[in-house]
Amino acid sequence: MKNFIKTFFETSSERIKNPFTGAFMISWIIFNWRALLLICFSNLSIEERINQINLNYVSIYSNLIFPLLLAIIYIGLIPYIMVVFDKILKKSVIERKGNLKEQMIIDLKAKQEITLEENKLEELKADYREKIELNEIIQDLQEKIDVRTAQLNALKDEFKTLNEDNLQLKEIAEQNDTATLGKEEIENFKKQYIEFKETDLFKYFRDIGLSIKKRNEFPYSIQDIVREMYEAQDIVTDIESKENNKKKFGFTQKGNYFWREFIINLKVIEPRNDESLKTQYKKLSGPKIAGDKIDLSKFNKPKKEDSEN
Repeated sequence: MKNFIKTFFETSSERIKNPFTGAFMISWIIFNWRALLLICFSNLSIEERINQINLNYVSIYSNLIFPLLLAIIYIGLIPYIMVVFDKILKKSVIERKGNLKEQMIIDLKAKQEITLEENKLEELKADYREKIELNEIIQDLQEKIDVRTAQLNALKDEFKTLNEDNLQLKEIAEQNDTATLGKEEIENFKKQYIEFKETDLFKYFRDIGLSIKKRNEFPYSIQDIVREMYEAQDIVTDIESKENNKKKFGFTQKGNYFWREFIINLKVIEPRNDESLKTQYKKLSGPKIAGDKIDLSKFNKPKKEDSEN
């Protein structure tokens, strides 16, 4: 029984879903709505309702022919009528879609303008950040220039001191008595000095000479083997000292000649005053126009000329 009822409802549902069945049912209700209202809402007894319906509403035309014709018209003619209406409304539909298209284009253009303005704003922010970074770089360079200026001033002071020491050493060397040396000894010392300049020992001569002349001792940085070689070549010799039994050294006659030649031919080069250090840097202002480009070449330092000997 349960399967029968289920099958009945499924079959009925399929029939109702059929276009013609649905159209006929609607048409029948249109022609027989009074009979339906009488059955459902009349205060008469059921027998009286049936009698009223039989007398006034039972007709082959209203119950079958007219609903059938209306259903056929609905099923057969309505689609063609809709095609006619579609053709009539085609122009208006096209114009309506054209209006929608124009509205969409206007909206897209507005979005594009907003995007362009946002890009300009981002460019302004980027330029501003770039100028801040350049200002920081300029400030750092200015600090470095100040440090280099201080170093240059210190080098100038050191040069002045070295120049004074050089003058004193030259005076001392010129005051050395070479009258006791014979011509042959001078020529021999001169030849030995030329040979000495070609040896590895010569690179220590300046530091050793200054230390011996000032303190009568070798510099602490000089190795013992170098000291022994200087003594072996009769350039320096140890001298007596009464200070804490500390060994002292002095130049031999040969060493004094070598030192005199070294001082006389010594050249002190003054450090060049770099005019590029006087460059004045100016901090950049904020961006004024979107898309401005900064020419970094104007911040390049001029190339230094080769130092003259």
